[in-house]
Amino acid sequence: EVGDVDTTARATKKTKARILSQIVSPAASTYLYDCCLRTDDIAYPENRPFLGLLNLPSNGFTIVEVHVDSRTARVTEGLTEDGVKAMLSAGGVTEPVYTQGVDRDLLRALYPGGGEVEKRELQGHTAGRSFYQALVHALARDLEMETLSEEMNMRVAPPLQSRPRPIPLSTALQIGLLPNPAVPDLLPHLLPQSLPLLRVHSARFLRRWLLTPPPYHLADAMQNICRFFSSPPSSLPSSSSSSFPSSPGPPQCRPFAIGKLVSMLSLGQGNVPLFRDVVGCLEAMLVVLGEEEGGKEGEEEGGRNGGRSPSPFKAIIPSVRAIVAYESGMEVGEARLRERAAAAVAAIHDVIIPGRIDDHPSTPSSFSSSEGDAAGKGGGRGGGGGGGGIATVPSLFFERNEEPFRNAIRPDHPSVRDALEKVKEAAEDLCLAVARDFDPKCEIVLDPFNNALMMKKKPSATFHSSFPPSSPSSSSSSSAYIHPTDRHRKPLSSRYTTASVEASLHTYLSSCSLATAAVRRSLHALSSQLREDLPTLVTSIHFAVVLQAAAAHVAAAKQKGWVLPTLVAPPPPKREEGGRQEGSTEDSIDPSPCTFPSPPSLPPSWRLTLPNLTPYWLPRSIGGVSSTVDLQGLFILTAPNMSGKSTLMRAMAVAALLGNCGLMVPCVVEEGGEGGGGREQGLGRGGEGDGGGGREGGGREGGRNDRHGVFIPRFDHLFLRTASYDVPSEGKSAFALEMDDVRVLLRDSSSKSLVFLDELGKGTSAREGAALSGALIEALDAVPVTGIFATHLHEIFNLPLKTSSRVQWKRMGFEYPEKGREGGGREGGKVKWTYQLEDGRCLDSMAWYTARKYGIPETILERARVLGGDFDEACRGGAGKGRKEGGKEGGRTLEGAEEVLRDVLQRYYSSPSSVSSIPPSFPSFHRVLPSFDPSPSLEGSACLYILFLPSSPSSSLPPSFYVGETESVRQRLAQHRTRFEGGREGGREGGLEALAVPLSHKGEARVLEGLMINAMIERGFPLWSDKDGRRKVGK
Repeated sequence: EVGDVDTTARATKKTKARILSQIVSPAASTYLYDCCLRTDDIAYPENRPFLGLLNLPSNGFTIVEVHVDSRTARVTEGLTEDGVKAMLSAGGVTEPVYTQGVDRDLLRALYPGGGEVEKRELQGHTAGRSFYQALVHALARDLEMETLSEEMNMRVAPPLQSRPRPIPLSTALQIGLLPNPAVPDLLPHLLPQSLPLLRVHSARFLRRWLLTPPPYHLADAMQNICRFFSSPPSSLPSSSSSSFPSSPGPPQCRPFAIGKLVSMLSLGQGNVPLFRDVVGCLEAMLVVLGEEEGGKEGEEEGGRNGGRSPSPFKAIIPSVRAIVAYESGMEVGEARLRERAAAAVAAIHDVIIPGRIDDHPSTPSSFSSSEGDAAGKGGGRGGGGGGGGIATVPSLFFERNEEPFRNAIRPDHPSVRDALEKVKEAAEDLCLAVARDFDPKCEIVLDPFNNALMMKKKPSATFHSSFPPSSPSSSSSSSAYIHPTDRHRKPLSSRYTTASVEASLHTYLSSCSLATAAVRRSLHALSSQLREDLPTLVTSIHFAVVLQAAAAHVAAAKQKGWVLPTLVAPPPPKREEGGRQEGSTEDSIDPSPCTFPSPPSLPPSWRLTLPNLTPYWLPRSIGGVSSTVDLQGLFILTAPNMSGKSTLMRAMAVAALLGNCGLMVPCVVEEGGEGGGGREQGLGRGGEGDGGGGREGGGREGGRNDRHGVFIPRFDHLFLRTASYDVPSEGKSAFALEMDDVRVLLRDSSSKSLVFLDELGKGTSAREGAALSGALIEALDAVPVTGIFATHLHEIFNLPLKTSSRVQWKRMGFEYPEKGREGGGREGGKVKWTYQLEDGRCLDSMAWYTARKYGIPETILERARVLGGDFDEACRGGAGKGRKEGGKEGGRTLEGAEEVLRDVLQRYYSSPSSVSSIPPSFPSFHRVLPSFDPSPSLEGSACLYILFLPSSPSSSLPPSFYVGETESVRQRLAQHRTRFEGGREGGREGGLEALAVPLSHKGEARVLEGLMINAMIERGFPLWSDKDGRRKVGK
C-alpha cells in the first residue's frame, strides 16, 4: 500500500510507486490494487478453481475444488470418470492439478479436450479429509499465502445414498446443460429473457444445481420455494402496519460474486459500489427473515430493516436456509443472522454516504467560475474569467482534484471531517489568491498534465487587482510574476503565475491528498470491520441468489404453463451389517454442517407420469406438440425416422432432472385438470388415440389429485445416450465411445436409475448391433432399471429375448392423409407424425421417405429400393425380389403382419372421419395353421384375412403375403390352397398359414382390405398382389 503523501514537497498529480501487491492468475484474474477509491462497479469474472483429484479403488474419485479468491472448497466423493469429466467441463481448472493415484494418461482422458496437463503429485492419503488438508497446504506454499488454511471454508457433498449422482458428461451435453451446438441450451429456457444481470447469477446457480443434483430433502426445499412463488399464500400475517404486497416476490438487490466480496475485503479494497451492494443483500435478507418471534420492533432509521413487520416469507425460510447452508458450507443461526446483518448494515450506513446525497466538490460561491460564466466572461474548461474583472478558478479544476474522495464517506464522519474542512479552507484561499494576482484578460489556463493553474501571458503594468494584497510587501507589479515549473521541476517559460498562487495551490493539493488518504483509511477500516462478519455477508448473497433464481424460474415457467410435479420416493436404501448404508465408506467425510436424510417412502408405485409433456425449447405457442407418457418398466421403442423419439426421450430426461432438483417441469396441464392424461388429454391430434400412454398408460393415474397428475420418481442416476461421435483425442471410435458409456451405465445403474438409450449399435454391423442391443436389454431388465431403449435395428424383433413383463414394445405414431392412402401411401402423399407414444412395433423406418424429403435425387432412391430387395434376398433369406420393396426382418412373418393389422384397425376406428364406431370389443384374431380348417364361427361373417405364402424352391418364389376379404373364409382358404399348394403356383413349402378377423359388414371389410394392402406396402411386406390396394378407400 502506498503511504500518505509527503506534505513538505510540492504536491502534483499522483506520483508513480511500483510495488508488488497481488499475484494475478487464472484462479484470481482481477487486479484489485488500490480499488477502494474507484467509483465504478469493478468487473469480477467467475474464476476457475484449483483442483485436487484423488483416486481410491474403494471409493472412486474424490474431487477437491479450491476457490482461492472466495476461500471456499468443495469436496465430492464417490465419482465416476464420467462424473469427473462433467464437473471439469462445467467449472474449468487452473493448473497445476494436484493428484494422487492418477497417472498422466488417465488425467489426459479426464481433462476437457485432452492434451498435456501440468500436475503435482501428493502421496500417502487414504481419505478425502487428509487429501484436502494436504492440498490446501500445498496451495498455501505455492501461492505464498501463509494463512490460506485458516481462512478456507470447506463444503462436503453428501453421501451418494441421499442424492443422485452427478450428471454424466454425455448426458449433460445431450440435454443442453453444457454447451453443445446441436442441442438448445437449457438454461435460457428456465429463466426470463429480460434482466440480463439477474440471468447471469441465476443461470450460474441453476447450472451447478442441475449438474450435481441436490440431496433429496433439498429438492423438496427448492420445490417448496417454487410452490410459494407460483401460488403465494392467500393471507399474510396479520399486521395493521404491514407494508408488504399480498403476493411478494423476492426483495430487490444485486447479488455479486462471492470471490469478489472475499477478495476485496481481504485486501482492504472495498469500494462504495461494493458496500452498497452488500447493504442491498443484507437488507433483502433481513426483509425475508423478518422480526424474530417475540422480538422487538426494529429501531434502525433508514433502510429496509427499520420497523420490520412479520415476514411474509416465513413459510420458506427453513427451505432457503437449508439450501444456502448447502451451497455456502456455512450454517449461521437465524438469530445471529439478524443480529450481525443489522450490525453490518448500521456500520456501512455510518460510514458510506447514501446514494441519494451528492457530495459536491469545493466551489466557493464568491469566487466560482460559474458566476463569471453567467456574466459572460471567460471560464469553461480552458480557463477562468470573472464578472466585474475578477479572475476565478475553473470548476473543472476542483472536480478533477476532489473526485477521489467525494461521494464516498459521509462528510460529517469523524475520520474525514477535519480533512474535508481543510480542503474547503484551502480552496477558498486558492480562489482568493487567483482573484488577487491573476489578470482575467490574460486567459487563465488549467494544465491537466501538471495539475496547475497559470496564465498564458504576463499581465500589463497597468493591471491592479481590486483585492488588497496578502501582505504589505507583496504587489501585483510585473516583477512579482514568475514562470511556473512542470512536474519534472523544469520552468515553463511561456506561462506565468505568482508565488502566492503557487503557495495556495500547493496547500490545496496537499489538503486534497490528505483527504484522499483519510477516505482511503476509512474504507480500509470498514473492510476490516466487515471481514469479521464474512459468514453473514456470504449467506446474504446466497439468500439473494437462491430466491432470485427460484422466482425468475417460476416466472418463466408460469409463462409457458409448466407445473410442479409430485416426487415419488423409492424404498429406503438397504443397510449393511453394522448399520452403514450402501455407498458409504469408513473414510467418507462427514457431511457437516448439514444433515442429509433419506427420502421418505411414499405409497405410489415408482413410475414416471408426464401428461402433455412438451420439449423445453419448443413450446406449443410456436408449434410444439405435447405427448403424454406413463413410463413404468423398460420400453423398447421403435419408430420411423423424424418421428420424434429422440426429442421425446430428451424432453423426458429434462423433466425428470428438473423435477428431482425441485424445479417446474414442461408439462402443460390445464388448470383444474387432474390425472395423468388418458384419451381425452392426449394432444397432437386434438385428443385422438390413446394419449400417447398406450393401453397401460395415462388413465390409471386419473383418480389422483396430486399437482396435475405429474409424477416423477426420485432417481439415483440419470443417463441419456443419443448421439454417436468419435473422440480422436482419446483414441476412441464412435462405437468404442458407445461401449465405454454402456460400461459406465451398467456399473452405476440400480433399480432407482432412469436410463434413455437411443440407436445403440449403429456404429457396427446390423447383426452385431442387434445382438448387443438384445443382450443389453436383458441386462437392464435384470437390474431392473426404468427407461427407454430406442432402436432402428428391426432384427431385434426376432431375437429370443429373455425379459420380464416389465419390458414393453412401444412405437412413435404416424398416419397417412387420405391422399396418401389412395396413391400408395409413401409414394403418393406425405406422412403425418403424431409424436405420440403407442403400443406396438414399428416395422418400417421410412428411410426412403426421409431421404426424399431432404432432397436425395430420385435416381438414387430408385436404385436404393432395388438394392434393398437384393439385400433382403442375399442377406435375409430372400424377401421382395420383383416386388415394390424388400421387407424388413420383422415383415417376413405373420406376427409382423398382425402388428400392422392391429395398427390399421386402431387408426380406422379412432379416425374422426370413420363412419364406423368402435365395436364393444376389439375384433378377435383367428390364426389358421397349415393343414387346419378355419373355425366354423367365421362362416357367414364378413372377414378380412391375410395369407402367408412360404417360399417355393422349385420355382424360385420368395415368401410373400396375400390380403383379401370374404364372407366364407373356409371356401376362400380352400381355393387358395388348391392354387398355391397343388396348382400352377404349387410347391410352397410348409403349406399356407392364415390370419382372419371378423368384421361388422362387407363394406367395412372392403375398406379395410385396401387400407391393409397399402399399409403392408409401406412397411416393406412383399405382397403377391396389390391390385385391391388401388381401390378408392375414402370413408
